[in-house]
Amino acid sequence: MLLGDDEWQTRVLGWMRDANLIIMYCGTTQWVNWELRRVVESGRATSLILVFPEIKAWRSSRRKQDIAARVEHLREVFRDTPWNEELMAFDDFEDLRAMLFRPDGSMVMVKSRSRSRDAYHLAALIAHRQLLDPAGAAQIAPTHLAAPRRRRTKVIAVALAAAAALLGGVYLSAPERGERLTFKKGELYYQGPVTEAQAKSVGEYLVQEQFFSDDHGVTVQLDQQQDIYRMRFVIDPAHVDDPLTAIQFGRVGANVSQAALAGAPIEVALCDAYLEPIKVLPQTTKLTFRKGELYYTAPVTEQEAQEVGKLLVELQFFSDERESTVHLSRDGDANQLRFVVNPSLASDPETLAAFSTVSSVIAENALGGQPVVMHLCDADFQPLKSERVDP
Repeated sequence: MLLGDDEWQTRVLGWMRDANLIIMYCGTTQWVNWELRRVVESGRATSLILVFPEIKAWRSSRRKQDIAARVEHLREVFRDTPWNEELMAFDDFEDLRAMLFRPDGSMVMVKSRSRSRDAYHLAALIAHRQLLDPAGAAQIAPTHLAAPRRRRTKVIAVALAAAAALLGGVYLSAPERGERLTFKKGELYYQGPVTEAQAKSVGEYLVQEQFFSDDHGVTVQLDQQQDIYRMRFVIDPAHVDDPLTAIQFGRVGANVSQAALAGAPIEVALCDAYLEPIKVLPQTTKLTFRKGELYYTAPVTEQEAQEVGKLLVELQFFSDERESTVHLSRDGDANQLRFVVNPSLASDPETLAAFSTVSSVIAENALGGQPVVMHLCDADFQPLKSERVDP
């Protein structure tokens, strides 16, 4: 309700008196804090849910300044109240989403590592339940949900193996395929100068990564020309142009090189059933930053990827709070930044604006001022929204 200067205070005081539940944001302005003081002075603090607003600053220094200002005002309002001691002792305001004030001077703090809009909404609902049924709500133990990283690796491996699974066979004679080794349902053909020991090492690595498994029949060929190894994966042509396929198979090649071939150069190709290359893939490498994963594809250099990853940590997109995935590549004159997001947020104007800002900061500070095409993607790196960002 929009009220004039001569009536709003009276109306607010009347609402405070009559309300069963009062919800306020923790503020920094004079009049928001005047309202909060009136809540306390009128004895309605035990009917209050005080919510920290969603602070959208990406830089941690800006966010900390905003939080510190709100905490200073909050503690000043509650200085001579039964809750002063609790507020002075509590120090995790960055994760705080909502708080309650109990009659005995204790407090309930609802915290979340996520800063999404849903986290604030859920915090208010949890706080409301605490007010309605303090005893029942107290019996609910905290639940921590974390996606097991090994399970995620298995899911990716199974998806890649499914893309590479053969419905028929490889339509070449045995001499053209090379010598054959089997690893569970996988088959690896190798030709000189590749040695049997090298082929076994590659096969064992693919078993370790669950690419070779008891679930799918998969065919791989390994050979060497001059100083470059060549890995050919027989794949269902329907998956050749999938972004996730290119990223993950490019990464398999890079990992095989490091784990089984002493870091030698390697070329990865997706092939038809005649082992004819359909697409040659550039190498993709993965770096980890806290719980974030950054994939980068040649010709992007490791130094460039490191700079981008460090900046994403500074912006708190990569953090210890949640798993996040980004892919960095280059196409023509522009870098390509792919962010895996919840598809429901891809069309949200605030989400688009936030990622556009992040992309601009990355372009200016980590990629030499080159333009960036930002993609908000689903879990398979399929673009949902794209936008060119010129710093």
